[in-house]
Amino acid sequence: MKKIKGGVTAAKGFIAGGVCCSIRPHNTKRKDLALLLADTPCSAAGVYTKNKVQSATIPVTKSHLTDGIAQAVIVNSFIANTCVKDGYEVADRMCEITGEALGLPKENVLVASTGVIGQSLPLAPIQKGVTLLQDRLTKEGGTDAATAIRTMIVRGAGAIGAAAGYGLAQAALAAPADSRFAAALAKKADQHDFTSLDSATAKLYTAFSALYILAQVFSR
Repeated sequence: MKKIKGGVTAAKGFIAGGVCCSIRPHNTKRKDLALLLADTPCSAAGVYTKNKVQSATIPVTKSHLTDGIAQAVIVNSFIANTCVKDGYEVADRMCEITGEALGLPKENVLVASTGVIGQSLPLAPIQKGVTLLQDRLTKEGGTDAATAIRTMIVRGAGAIGAAAGYGLAQAALAAPADSRFAAALAKKADQHDFTSLDSATAKLYTAFSALYILAQVFSR
């Protein structure tokens, strides 16, 4: 796989950033919230895990992609927003918060979460983080964004995008039946490792990351 400099913002028209918003109160240094923004609404498609246990962000993102258009992605680490009763509402609110800050309809914002399962994701840090990110989105912000979505990953993801996932469980991918482009991306994702761990024994199988999808799939 050819490595392209620039990370998730290598594609023309994208800016990104990552900040520490202390999603977990004890974390005061490590970046845990990433935002990617395109300068115009883009054609978009997604690939999703086929696992029965899924983050609440997936149905929200799917609903926002029914028209095939998106412009921003908000992603947090530390808490996966999975197997919690308020998950959908929290994911939807994350899109709303981001949309309000950027002047976009929430339907043009995609959302993803990675981290611990079974814990509620607090919205106050997200609100704080989005406010901070408003002034920190840059063409050079791809590394900060990639760093912010790390959970078990030791090294930041490279190439043209950023990917997040576990080396301990394969999250098989599937594309919507009506999306040939997303299906092709899913097939490509299953054939490659998008980053590596220092242990060099675990492989990164999860290719779904809204950041990666935006940089790889959006077209003008």
